[in-house]
Amino acid sequence: MIYIKSLIKYTKKLGIFLLIEIFLAFFMSFFNLIGVNSSLTKIIIFITNIIVFAIFAFINGKTTNKKGFIEGIITGLLLIIPLFLISLIFFKNNLSLGTSFYYICLFTVSTVFATIGKNKKVDSKQD
Repeated sequence: MIYIKSLIKYTKKLGIFLLIEIFLAFFMSFFNLIGVNSSLTKIIIFITNIIVFAIFAFINGKTTNKKGFIEGIITGLLLIIPLFLISLIFFKNNLSLGTSFYYICLFTVSTVFATIGKNKKVDSKQD
């Protein structure tokens, strides 16, 4: 039963993440259509992804019973793998030094913020 609850929790977060990514892609493509520089939209996407990874990892860190960095690793992999597969399949991006740095940054952010979330967790037994 615990595994099913975990699966549902991670599936919900993955679905929300994918909806955010789809919305972000449409929003940034609209910016490209009206003439905004594509390097600026890439920076906005990168910063937005860092914020989304940080929020998801922090929330998962606060609600977990595992160690914070383990939850960060799980969250990072859960969010990076679909992002990487979408990038490979739809955009035919090869794995280069820049994309490796991009995914390593996102993975590091998720690990750090899950650890911070675990440390900020309030125990109800401290009365």
